[in-house]
Amino acid sequence: VIVPQTDATWQVPTQPLHRSLWLCYNEENNKKGLKDACGKVIIPAIFDDINDIDYYGSNTPMIVTKDGKMGLVARDGKGTALTKFEFKEIHRLSCNGNYFRVCKEEFPNRYAIIFNTELITPFKIEVVNEGQKDDIIMLYTKGKVGLVSTLYDTYVKPEYDEIIDFGEGYYFIFIKYLFL
Repeated sequence: VIVPQTDATWQVPTQPLHRSLWLCYNEENNKKGLKDACGKVIIPAIFDDINDIDYYGSNTPMIVTKDGKMGLVARDGKGTALTKFEFKEIHRLSCNGNYFRVCKEEFPNRYAIIFNTELITPFKIEVVNEGQKDDIIMLYTKGKVGLVSTLYDTYVKPEYDEIIDFGEGYYFIFIKYLFL
């Protein structure tokens, strides 16, 4: 195990969090950051918490907490904010390192989806379900269903009664039932 180089203010744990990323603490302000195995700062120790230890590559945003709110920051050594720190919850969707389910205090029990750093759905989604295929995110609201295709960067509003996966390919049947 290679322990990153450190200075007097950074404490380093004895085991990496994930592959070669190390959660580090600044003793002076009790904040957290990340360093790699060579001691290079990935995220400076200025955050209350690092909420995301999954490693999807150096260009994917990291989930952090600052002043009790969550946001996304760059892995640029500076902790550059990519979103406002305004979220109650952020969850990285496993289908792709750049898709996130987010929740705000003012929209209780409602979610939205962020791609990279852009909000692509409204805060109206009740259930977010990663589909059986890694590149499909199913969205449910008021008994209706929609989806996000991470392969094609496509958002289909939850306005259908049913969406059926049509076999091996990426074809779907979108159904709206009409009751007379």
